[in-house]
Amino acid sequence: MTRYLESYSHSSLQMSKNMKLHSSGILKAMSREVIHGRNLVLLLANMVLLVILISAGCTSMLGRGIAQGWAGGIVVDDTIIVGSRGGKIMALDATDGSLQGDPVVLTVQLPSSAFGCGGGTSGVAIYSSPVMNENLVYIGGYNSGKVYAFLFDGESLTAESEYNFPREGDLGAAIVGELAIDQDGNVFFGCANGTVYALDATLRSIWEYDTGDEIWSSPAIAEDTLFIGNFGKKLYALNTNDGTERWVFETRGAIIAAPLVNEDRVYFGTFGRRFYAVDTASGEEVWRFPSDDSDESKPKNWFWAKPLVNNGTIYAPNMDGKVYALDAETGALVNQFDLGGAIVSSPVMIGDLIIVATQEGEVYSVNTVNNEQELLASLDEKTQAPLFAGTDTVYVHTFEDNLYAIDVQTGASQKFSLSTDTSE
Repeated sequence: MTRYLESYSHSSLQMSKNMKLHSSGILKAMSREVIHGRNLVLLLANMVLLVILISAGCTSMLGRGIAQGWAGGIVVDDTIIVGSRGGKIMALDATDGSLQGDPVVLTVQLPSSAFGCGGGTSGVAIYSSPVMNENLVYIGGYNSGKVYAFLFDGESLTAESEYNFPREGDLGAAIVGELAIDQDGNVFFGCANGTVYALDATLRSIWEYDTGDEIWSSPAIAEDTLFIGNFGKKLYALNTNDGTERWVFETRGAIIAAPLVNEDRVYFGTFGRRFYAVDTASGEEVWRFPSDDSDESKPKNWFWAKPLVNNGTIYAPNMDGKVYALDAETGALVNQFDLGGAIVSSPVMIGDLIIVATQEGEVYSVNTVNNEQELLASLDEKTQAPLFAGTDTVYVHTFEDNLYAIDVQTGASQKFSLSTDTSE
């Protein structure tokens, strides 16, 4: 763990005061764990994630610094669209990883500071994976505090954004979670300033809702209701039309994992090491796992990655290295799969296979029919980005800024580098 922390120490020491403020929410969540008698060793292990997140600022006094985000991507026909760790949005040929058009370079102007940056520009860290509606690709900037929309012509992206939000200035806080798009093409997201934003397709504001605490979670939308969690240990259900509150559900831990909506329930995990099922209409708790603290199978760490559902079973990855298989109706533990390493990357479903990666780069398939797990690939590169998928292929974006395309049937893989030699 020491080597892991040291590898990020240089950039983290140079981060701006603004980036430190963005990290206050996770510090608060950690301190709450200590106050309630949580294990200090576990706290220090989880601080690794904090070091990485807050190191997204500039790394040089002149020119564009290294952004260091961790974004997933999308597959559009034969094109991959992904955000690199260098603050670039790239369109790649899915067959060989070749670049289609020039990458879009996101930068942010840095204020003069006594602590390192000294003005100039920095690359925009991208934690928010791109989403697409019609011919527009949307993405949120972490240290820019802006949402961008770029035209996609079927092969490449326009160099300049078609729309931005806000039009002038920025939100003054980080965008960490992914954006969500409803059936009308409206765009929704949460911000570290605690506000949920609703925008139209051209990124003009429709409404805002203040939750009162930092948001790193991604929203989930079902019909006309949006569900999102915050560091204040609450899950919110909001009317997508006008932002009015339908209900608020209080938990025992901060909510980072994106919720999952299935039929009439919303499922989500927390930093309190609990996993919940809540009625989407009433906001009443249906069940929680574990049901009490005496349960020997209770998770040992946080729920950070988004859960999945298949054939009446919820699959909930945890940072203790296990995927918990829970009965969607009752919350009873059906099975658990021990992958041997912390799980931060949200998994994907391909057919009856759940593909999940550990933080150390071990990529597994979990067969939901016969409950067998299989090691697909050992990448020997750290990963925390959400996985994304094409037909029979899972894509894994690593800290080395490599994108691995892995065949889920054979385990055969290709490596595409997202590092470019341009000199912006």
